[in-house]
Amino acid sequence: HASISALLTEHTPVLPAEMPKVGSIPRSATVAWSSSNEHSGLLAAGTVAGAISDTFDSTSHLDVFSLDLQGGAELPLVGSLACNDRFSRLTWGTKGVADGSLPYGLLAAGTANGSVQIVDPGRLISRHDAPVVATIDSHSGPVRGLEFNPAVPELLASGAAESEVFITDLTNPSTPRVVSPGAKSPGPGADISCVAWNRRVTHILASTSHNGLSVVWDLKLKKPVINFTNSANRGQRNSVIAWNPEVATQIIVASEDDAFPSMQIWDLRNAFAPVKELTGHSKGILTASWCPQDENLLISSGKDNRTLCWDPATGEVLCELPPSANWTFDVQWSPCLPALLSSASFSGEVAVHSLADASATAGAEETGADGFSVQEPHAGKPMIRAPKWLRRPCGASFGFGGKLVRFSHKSSEVTIEDVPSDTGVVARAEQLRAALEAGDLAGFCAHKAEAAPSERDADDWKLMEVLCSHDQRTLVLGFLGLVDPNAPPPAEPQAEAAYEPQYEPQYEAQPEPVTPATPEPQPPLQDVNPEELFSQMAIATERQMSQASELDAMGAAATPPAPDDGASPMPPEPAAEPPARAGPLETAPAPDDPDVSLAMLNGNFATAVEVCLAQGRVADALILAASGGEELWAATRDQYLASNKSPFMSRLSAVVHQDFDRYVAESSLPAWKETLALIHTYASAEALQGLCNLLGERLEAEAGDASAAVLCYMCAANTVKAVELWHARYSEQSAGAAGGGGGGGATAGQAG
Repeated sequence: HASISALLTEHTPVLPAEMPKVGSIPRSATVAWSSSNEHSGLLAAGTVAGAISDTFDSTSHLDVFSLDLQGGAELPLVGSLACNDRFSRLTWGTKGVADGSLPYGLLAAGTANGSVQIVDPGRLISRHDAPVVATIDSHSGPVRGLEFNPAVPELLASGAAESEVFITDLTNPSTPRVVSPGAKSPGPGADISCVAWNRRVTHILASTSHNGLSVVWDLKLKKPVINFTNSANRGQRNSVIAWNPEVATQIIVASEDDAFPSMQIWDLRNAFAPVKELTGHSKGILTASWCPQDENLLISSGKDNRTLCWDPATGEVLCELPPSANWTFDVQWSPCLPALLSSASFSGEVAVHSLADASATAGAEETGADGFSVQEPHAGKPMIRAPKWLRRPCGASFGFGGKLVRFSHKSSEVTIEDVPSDTGVVARAEQLRAALEAGDLAGFCAHKAEAAPSERDADDWKLMEVLCSHDQRTLVLGFLGLVDPNAPPPAEPQAEAAYEPQYEPQYEAQPEPVTPATPEPQPPLQDVNPEELFSQMAIATERQMSQASELDAMGAAATPPAPDDGASPMPPEPAAEPPARAGPLETAPAPDDPDVSLAMLNGNFATAVEVCLAQGRVADALILAASGGEELWAATRDQYLASNKSPFMSRLSAVVHQDFDRYVAESSLPAWKETLALIHTYASAEALQGLCNLLGERLEAEAGDASAAVLCYMCAANTVKAVELWHARYSEQSAGAAGGGGGGGATAGQAG
């Protein structure tokens, strides 16, 4: 033991009080990491505008450095280009990497004079005479917003003064094509401070500006989808906008105001107010970056010289990097190398850090003269949890005696289980494997239903057979015994109907959402279709603008005046009158009511409908409402549906309003089959799973009908709940069989 201890002491280095940086660049520069895996260790740095060195050097350079993982050393320079202008922003994309035409991709540099230079890093590294491929002069001010589309590398977004946002198509880099994503927002122009592409929906772009306005653009529709500001501080200067790399509708906006130094996380499904606010900086925030490998890591820096690493989900500061001597204006995670990030400050240094730096600096302690430990005055805060790329999602290991130990990231518990050896289980597993290989799961379930020991087990297997079919929604009605024998067979789909456009979605077919007056609870993020959400936002915005224009045009004529002296104004055109009922639908002539006639002659359909409803003339009221516009029709229809509380009217109301959540929550549990059939016929595919779960929960908790609840959970593909109820059922049967002498009880093994 003594020799081993000596050996370890001899060969184990003593860590210094503060772990050195991975590398550094001695200049104030804005930075861009290489986005390709082949050249992930390259870093571009452009002399930042608005800063000056100790030697008052006014030159400008665009340089490429190679990452040296030995640590602490100045990064070696591999390419340099002298420039006339200094830079506000750099971005490095992967255009040409996949096909080999541009092995290093493309580098875009936004300058302080409004131009964007497109540079070939490969030429820059090889000392080529002309590394600048093209220069774009579309902007009129400093280009502070600049980013390549990570999914479509030919597209470059840029933003500058006067709220200018442009999209540059670099399919042919030497002849770029510049377009606008849509019309500018109304109001005075402002400097665009940042642009960001959505990581999940490739045609969605966000921009933010110094006047506090943030805009989300849809490139397919060529218009802004939504814009939002902080209602508590509308004049704040926004510095950063960044998308959550995993949640398509979540975005963060940072403020560089010293009086309001915070970052706000917005959920665009409800853009009335931010869902979370991160406060920890004492002065304005200049830069922030969301980790592409872990959505629960966000880095930010500001005028207080601090660099904080956050957990955006909880708003907690996870760690702090060593502070700089001046403002840190640019921090970026490496897109390909987890745990590495760069920070650039006005102190004249670009530093490359690892998250290990934060942990090491926190432990730096000295022993004072009195023998007590003294914390270093500028030590960072330690990392309080492991990042995502270091965590195992789950694990399992077999031990002696048929033991199995397992764990999951969802729980802090470790489970030890006995693994029984059962030849019957092996035989049934082989049958299932054969059915899977043959693609005959329906036949497998039918065979199990025939051999089931009880009617309840047979029903479960029959439903599994239905759920394995391609037309399960229709076949579920047959399983429930609710098929209409007089219904015509479904028509065969036409060949043309199977075609769906691969790039341009049919936004016109989407239902137009109604903007709520107040925020409402939103569904879980994983249940949201991001592309559908953004298209609905655009449709709602266009509809609101159209309605506002119509109201301005109609003015006071929108509501006809009521007669006040007995004289009747000019009646409406005859074509506007509702068509007369005729034929077999006319059961009796309607009475000639003077109030109804007078309201019709004045074009006052609302009053006519009100009179008809008061007299019980529902059919007349509905026809009049259909002639009085969408709003009157919807109000009359809803009033009629609410006037009758019969089960049929409840079902009809649910179908008309598509309010199946309320219907399932209030439906009669003895009629659960009708409820299950209704949601299978009319509910959307996205909502069906949640509705079946809700019905199963009610049957289990309120009616105590475990068999019916199992069927609902199976329709919802909720295997966890279905297996839980199966296990409880067979445990009861096994206990009953054991108490009765072991006779006749079905077992879980028999049902499997």
